[in-house]
Amino acid sequence: MSDTANFVAFYDKDGLQVRIAYNWRDKYLQSAARDPRFVEEYFQLDANISYQVNDNLSFLSKA
Repeated sequence: MSDTANFVAFYDKDGLQVRIAYNWRDKYLQSAARDPRFVEEYFQLDANISYQVNDNLSFLSKA
C-alpha cells in the first residue's frame, strides 16, 4: 500500500475544452521476497486542449 493523490481540473465553454490531470503515488513495496523490491515515488501530469470550430471541424492538442 502507498499514498496516492489525484487532481483533475477542466473547463468547457463556447467550444473550448481544457483538461489538466496530476497523479502522484508514493514509494511502495513491490515484492517482499528475500530481497525486498521497492518502486520509487512517481508522478504523472497530462493536459488536453481542444477547440470545436463547428460541427465538422475541431482542433486538439495533447501533452
